[in-house]
Amino acid sequence: MRELRGAVTHAASGRALLLWSCLLLSFSPILIDLARHLVAEPWARYALIFPLLFVRIAFRTPAPPPALTSGVVLIALGVAVELLAIGADVTRFGKIGFALAAIGLCRCLGYASWSTLLLLAFIVPLPSFVSSAASPTLEVALLEAAAFVPRLLGGAITVVASRAGGEASVGDQVLRVGPLDNGLVLVPLLVGLSWYGSLGSARPLLGATLRAGGAALLAIPVQILAIAVALGLTALAGAGIARNLLTHGPWMVVAALGLLHAERAIRRHGERVVAGAGVPRGEAESIGGSSDR
Repeated sequence: MRELRGAVTHAASGRALLLWSCLLLSFSPILIDLARHLVAEPWARYALIFPLLFVRIAFRTPAPPPALTSGVVLIALGVAVELLAIGADVTRFGKIGFALAAIGLCRCLGYASWSTLLLLAFIVPLPSFVSSAASPTLEVALLEAAAFVPRLLGGAITVVASRAGGEASVGDQVLRVGPLDNGLVLVPLLVGLSWYGSLGSARPLLGATLRAGGAALLAIPVQILAIAVALGLTALAGAGIARNLLTHGPWMVVAALGLLHAERAIRRHGERVVAGAGVPRGEAESIGGSSDR
């Protein structure tokens, strides 16, 4: 019996590997474009976090039964989006199709529940036209907010709008802020990390949704703080170093602190379960999954 069970598990693993290989091959034009996007735009690299978080949650919680109908529909929809994106010469939008198809294949294989599968939606970075829609008004407003305290302390900072966003002059240095610095690109990262923490702590669906919406509101204050730090660096070390900080700093800091906060929420949930159910404390770290199975 043990040998038969091992053979069935091996066959299922081989089938899953074959299906994932076919999916990745069929979406190879989209994945190549995604790789180029991540190389060219450092802020978009947060998208790589969410497949790893999905695997962590999916393998720590009971697997639901396969849902072939919804899975096949999502795969077909994803392929249709890919073909439309390639045909219309907007390959970058094909990433939405890949996310749909990946979620669909997970449904077919019975990997995770709907709420856990939503983590895969965050592999799609925010489209640039969304952040550009509020430019340059939002960039100028953020610069003005970031310069408020330095001006109170006697700093001479001049903020003006430009074709590319906004500019802040600090002495003889000029810090340029564009659409990718207006905080909107942080919204998917904050929402996704909040959702992950809610899954791990078994928070009710409505509460998880409200918490994720609240996390999105943090994007603007976080970006104002980042720009304020960049203005200080502009005065002390030059606009080049400050520009590098704005390019890499906000998303990396948010990702690190967000993950720490989410893991603490998961661990606290595990400790509450241990205390309430008499589970041995050594098993606490294995507790903390989605409750919508």
